[in-house]
Amino acid sequence: MVMFSPKQKLFVKKAQKKLNIAYGSVRTGKTIATTIAFLLHVISFKQKQHFAIVGKTRDTVRRNVIPVIEQYFGEDSFTYTITRDEVDFLGHKIFVLGANDEKAETRIRGLTLAGALCDEVTTYPRSVFEQLLARCSVKGAKVFATTNPDSPYHWLYTDYIQKADEKGYFVMKFLLEDNPFLPPEYIEFIKKTYTGLFYKRFILGEWVAAEGIIYDMFDEKVHVVEKLPEKFEKYLVGVDFGMQNPTVFLLIGVNNGVAYVIKEYYHEGREHTKTVDRYSKDFREWLGDVKPHRIYIDPSAQALLQQLKVDGFSNVREANNDVLDGIATVSKFLNQQKLFIHSSCQNTIREFYSYAWDTKAQQQGQDKPLKVSDHAMDALRYALHSEYSFGFSRKVEVQVF
Repeated sequence: MVMFSPKQKLFVKKAQKKLNIAYGSVRTGKTIATTIAFLLHVISFKQKQHFAIVGKTRDTVRRNVIPVIEQYFGEDSFTYTITRDEVDFLGHKIFVLGANDEKAETRIRGLTLAGALCDEVTTYPRSVFEQLLARCSVKGAKVFATTNPDSPYHWLYTDYIQKADEKGYFVMKFLLEDNPFLPPEYIEFIKKTYTGLFYKRFILGEWVAAEGIIYDMFDEKVHVVEKLPEKFEKYLVGVDFGMQNPTVFLLIGVNNGVAYVIKEYYHEGREHTKTVDRYSKDFREWLGDVKPHRIYIDPSAQALLQQLKVDGFSNVREANNDVLDGIATVSKFLNQQKLFIHSSCQNTIREFYSYAWDTKAQQQGQDKPLKVSDHAMDALRYALHSEYSFGFSRKVEVQVF
């Protein structure tokens, strides 16, 4: 039996404006509510029309939205052609688009749409969202959007949500308590998962600025250890590379989802420049007999990545470099006391105390760390978020009703 929360039903009923936005806490059913509202809008057109489903990437659409269509409308209602990224839904064509950079705007130009569904809309460049609104030009076209809160200076908040009454948009805030299908113990668990900035945004649903030290939950008395387990189930390595900036390797051991930073390599490039092949030799010597499950490296460090492959490291991968989601992943490991740093890793420990938000970027509506004392923090983020991005993602909307 399909059930919906009262908040979801209310959203579907009232989301009848040109732009309809659902924002708020994680795990509140925003994606389901907006997807249902969007699909009901699609089938309201008797003549065949074109529509769009947009996500940060097309992969996020496949993960977050397509399963909802299948669950609530059935496999026979649509055909998803992955090679063309098109969905045929009851005779209507729906384009599946990624919006992770400004180039996405060019893919939207030229389309004439009767509506769109925008998942995680605060992750889009503004130009992409505005182009999409402009392309929804068919009479009666509607746009449905979801997001977790972001910076109070973000363009979506300042120019759309705060001006909703003035411009005739429909906006609804969702909170954890609005989802009656979540067990109380799970609500308590998810609340304890976040702290600081992420608690205010992802639990309280507030649009607050990122200020101060990023990992304010780091406690040396808790997270720094003198002893390590004798064995580990697997090893990960995070690599942040710089010719003029520090190059950092972090060796991380994992047991039952608990991660230990075992040792670090930290070389200041400005003091003594090394060649790429020298760094690769250093890497092998530093690893010793350890055979990592994965080596995650800064995606921009192609020279070192290729050199490591030439030197026999077949398990090197480009790291997932989604900064904010990566910070959320590391924060969750710290909050849940599933991340510990060996006391010998002095540079890593030092950076925890100086890794801070960029207040100037915040004024532009962007959450960015200061590019100061961030090299070990980047290497740590590369390893943990690349390996565990699905388990510790901001996007945790999947639910059963």
